[in-house]
This record gives sequence, C-alpha cells and structure tokens, in this order.
Amino acid sequence: MKKWLGALTLGLTVAVAPVASASTIDITQEYNKTGQYIIQSMPEAKYGSEWYVLGLARGDYAVPTGYFQKYYQDIERVVAEKKGILNPRNPIDNAKMALVVSAIAKDPTNVAGYNLLAPLKDYAAVTKTGVMGAIYALLAVNAKDLTFPTGGTNSEQRMIEAILNKQTADGGFNLTTAGGKGDVDITAMALQALAPYSNDETVAPAIAKAQQFIKGKKLADGAFPDYFGNPTSESASQVVTMLGEYGINPQTDSEFSDVLTSLLTYRATDGGFKHVMMEKGANGMATSQANYALAAMKRVNDNKTSLYDMSDTAYQFIDLFGHWVHPYAMESKEKGIIGGYADGTFRAGKNLTRAQAASILTRMLDLKPTSATAFPDISHLDKKTQQEIIAAADAGIIKGDLQGNFNPGKNITRAQLSVMLHRTYHEQKQPYQPSELAPLKDISQLDREKQEAITMVYDFGIAQGVNGMFSPANPTTRGQAAKMFSLFDEQLQN
Repeated sequence: MKKWLGALTLGLTVAVAPVASASTIDITQEYNKTGQYIIQSMPEAKYGSEWYVLGLARGDYAVPTGYFQKYYQDIERVVAEKKGILNPRNPIDNAKMALVVSAIAKDPTNVAGYNLLAPLKDYAAVTKTGVMGAIYALLAVNAKDLTFPTGGTNSEQRMIEAILNKQTADGGFNLTTAGGKGDVDITAMALQALAPYSNDETVAPAIAKAQQFIKGKKLADGAFPDYFGNPTSESASQVVTMLGEYGINPQTDSEFSDVLTSLLTYRATDGGFKHVMMEKGANGMATSQANYALAAMKRVNDNKTSLYDMSDTAYQFIDLFGHWVHPYAMESKEKGIIGGYADGTFRAGKNLTRAQAASILTRMLDLKPTSATAFPDISHLDKKTQQEIIAAADAGIIKGDLQGNFNPGKNITRAQLSVMLHRTYHEQKQPYQPSELAPLKDISQLDREKQEAITMVYDFGIAQGVNGMFSPANPTTRGQAAKMFSLFDEQLQN
C-alpha cells in the first residue's frame, strides 16, 4: 500500500512564471547559513540533537568529518543503556529516533542490537497521547519502506485510521481530540504522514479538507498562526515541510509563494531562527524546524526524494555527508574499486597502502597473475592479495625497490600512484608522452617518469594539486584515491 506516489497538486493553482519575491530566494544559501549556525553552536551532535541532525543530513550539509559517526555512536550508547526503549511511557521517542537514524543511512531495526520500531507494535501505547504518535509512527516506517513488528496490535492501516479519526470539523488536526479546532502545525504534520497514501480513496478526502484548512489559515503576509492565533516560524516551517512531501515548490507556486519569504523574516542576526518576531536571538526548536524545512525545499529544487522519503540513504557513507569525496566514494563502491567499512564509514582521510593500490588496479582491470614470482616481502600477506600484487607486477604496473622489495605496507605517495596509473594507461590504451609538463611548482626535481605521470593525471583532470603544488611525496588518502581511480576508470572507458 505504501509507496511515494509523486507530487500531488493539492488543488493549488500553479503560476506560469515564478513569483518574483519567492524566486529570488537562494534556498541553498539560506540553508547553508542555518547549517553554519548549527555547527558553530553544536560542534558535536549527541543524543537529544535529533532534529538538527535530520536537517543537516537531509540537506546534505557539509558537516565536519565524523560528525554523524560520533552522533550515531552516542545513540548506540543511549539505546544500549535503555535496552532499546527510549521512553517507557511513550514510544513516540523511538519513532523519532528511527527517522533520524534512517536519515544518516543507518538501520533503525538494528541499533546496538535493538529494533527501534519494536515499541511501535502496541497500538494503544502509540496512540495514548494523541495523534502525534500515529504521525511519527507512519513517518518512521515509510521513511525506509519498513513494517511494524509482527506479533503486536499495530499496523499501517490502524495508524492511518488513528490520524483520520482525529480530524476536526474545520478540516484540521490538533494534538489530542477530534473536537475543537485545528492547529496549523499538527495539520501540516498529519499531511506529511499521509502523503504516501494520497491516492487512497479513503485518505484523499481527508487530505483535501486538511489542505483547505491550511490555505484558509495563511495570513496576508504569508505567515501562519499557532493554535492560539500567534504567528510563529514553526508553523511556517511545518507548512513548508508539508509542501515538500508533495513535491510542491513555493518559489513557483502562486498560492504559497509568500510562505518562504515569511519564514525568512524570522531569521535572527546570529543565523538561527526565532520562534516569534519579538525574540532577540535564535530559538532552538525554531531553528531546527526551519533548517529541515529549508532542507525539504532544497531537495525539491535538486529533484531529490522528499525530506521523509529516505530511500536514497541506503548506500551512503555515514562519515561523508556533504563531503566532496562522497560522489567519488559512492562511484568507487558501486564499481567495486574501493569499499567502505562494516560500521558504514568510508574513512576518506585514512592513507592508502601500496598493497591496497595494487589490489585496486588489479580488480579494476581484472588482471590475473601469469607467473609464480613474488616479491620477497609479501609472503606474510593473504594469498589473494599476493596474487593481486603479482598480477600487477606481471602487467608492468608496479616494480620493486633496489632490493627487490615491494614494501606493501607503506603508504603510497601521490607520485607513486600517478606512476601506477600512467603505466596502466600505457598498457591498456597507449603511451602518454606530454609535449610539456604540468604547471606545477614542485615536480621539476622528480625523475622523468614521475613528471610525465603527474602531467598525465593533471591533463586528464584526475588530480590537480592545490595552489600550484602537487605534493608528490605526500601519502595518498582513501578519499583522494577514490577520486583518482574513479576518474581514471572513465578515461580507460573512453
């Protein structure tokens, strides 16, 4: 039943041309401004930072290396201490955590050996505090197309019904009952949870009523009020997030073109967001919600899955969100060139050894050893690695030192890796003899083979150096290697 069914028009009239006031907003710039404030304020994320982490992860913010990894380690610690139940009185905490764990490309059904969804199998426990339990439970299972644990009393259908039964007469939703009046924040969140079921004949009418409620609550300046009638940034943030779940971009939509401009008026001078206009500085809840709302819009602009559709996180490296290495690491993994580690990390800053470089090229080229000869210093390696090194040597890609040793455990320098690629290109394609050397300041004292090899990777755009320096004697990191091997493979395929 549950699949992301694409953009729903929500009965809105889409403008032919972008609305000027909204179209001038640089969503990525605004998102990055908030992300910068969050990282400065929270240089290390821990348990309790969930909504900040959600926005940073889903907007692909360039967080510091290891940021999400350290956060996840703290989550594992807490989950283990609490034996998988974060709040015995309310399973909604587990649902929220499952969402964020999915956002950072980890498995919510196995965190420190515990299934975060386990407490959600009890229907009565999930719904005892009102509609929010059902909202977060649905968001959690739909994020990665998961299911409620068997053997319980809960299901998707029961969660959908629990939400629909709480719809108020005015078409909205509030925290606890079907009576009274609707609340913009809760209604927008209910619409977020119901988005995957927008084509269901029993859900669509409720969505239509809720959308009309939202439209009717919009103030003249694009702001949205809370339950008590006070305009707040959180209300605007939840509406923006809801629009993203339906693939609607306020920058090009005539009905909601002023929502983003209104949201940004709550920007505090320090870079965060205020709860209400009268506040002087940033508010934590307001900032976290504005951040993931902007991430939702950024994803719409980038033609990516919605904020809560996390099917795209299945093969991401937890330590590379927003990192320049990420696309090369993903390509390397998909091609079987360089894989990750069991904990979901890539470890881009870790140095590559000579043995690893030889093995990678052997796998890329599907080389087989043609002789029984071996370097005297590789006998301690496993048989497979020995065969890969021999195959690379037989193909003329690697050579030993003056003593005939290969030095497999030593870090491979940037110059040495360039030479390996140069020799490979010679064997697989044709000799590469440049008419002039690359304009790099630190290669003039190298031997001719290294100069030509570095010039080749420079000319091919495989490695450019920094500030006119190639740093040939520096070790090659896994991140640098992922880029070099990925781009070199493209050259071999051309």
